[in-house]
Amino acid sequence: MPRQKTYTFRSAFELTTALWLGCRDIRYEFEEYAYEYDFPIPHGWCPACSAAHVVRTRTYLCDFTFPRRDWVLEAKGKLDRDERAKFLAIKDAGVEVRFVFQRNNKLYPKSKTRYSNWCERHGFEYAIGAPDVRWFQ
Repeated sequence: MPRQKTYTFRSAFELTTALWLGCRDIRYEFEEYAYEYDFPIPHGWCPACSAAHVVRTRTYLCDFTFPRRDWVLEAKGKLDRDERAKFLAIKDAGVEVRFVFQRNNKLYPKSKTRYSNWCERHGFEYAIGAPDVRWFQ
């Protein structure tokens, strides 16, 4: 009998998401794949060519990947400004990210915009509390 992989999750919500997937016999891998993407540097300037658009190549280690699926799942409790900028750059690199949020929080305390509004505005699929079962049909 093949040995089952054991994963070390970084948060209780990632563990909860993994348990949700496991209870539905959805095969996944956790933090197995990384994607490179170009992240724009604000107010960047290249001294060699004087270009104002400067990027830094970064690596995105995705939370959940699935066999025969061309998208990745990111379990998020908090989506701050830096994370939002990162995921927009990842999307520009051609990686389809779907989010499962612990709660549909506001972007910041006095904001009227919630995580769901941000996802809709930028074309990300999302779910609150647990992944959408339709994603796996």
